[in-house]
Amino acid sequence: MLRLSVLQADEPVERAIDLAEVAQVGDTTMGVTIDGKSQFLCGEYVAGDKETGVTLSLLESGRWTERRFPPEAIEFVNFPMSPMPANYHELMKPREFYDLVAFLREQQGKKEQGKK
Repeated sequence: MLRLSVLQADEPVERAIDLAEVAQVGDTTMGVTIDGKSQFLCGEYVAGDKETGVTLSLLESGRWTERRFPPEAIEFVNFPMSPMPANYHELMKPREFYDLVAFLREQQGKKEQGKK
């Protein structure tokens, strides 16, 4: 519980805020419209994309619950920064890493040629 003093009609009033009720947990943020009301969600990405629908694991009442949102309900989605696992450098052999870098540089060259 967080206790704050706020001004109300120029008088200090103490407010208690339950952080469990207002805190957001997850790697993905999303705006959705459900029953005509816009909602902001934060959860762990499970699957999908904006065109086919997104499944998030949401922390609701202290429990993780998977919920799927159809594309027509999705206003925006901010996916995790990278689809690569955090320890990919430990999972790849040096040759695989060099091949990946070569492939990415080749793609960059194709983009630059397309701009000319």
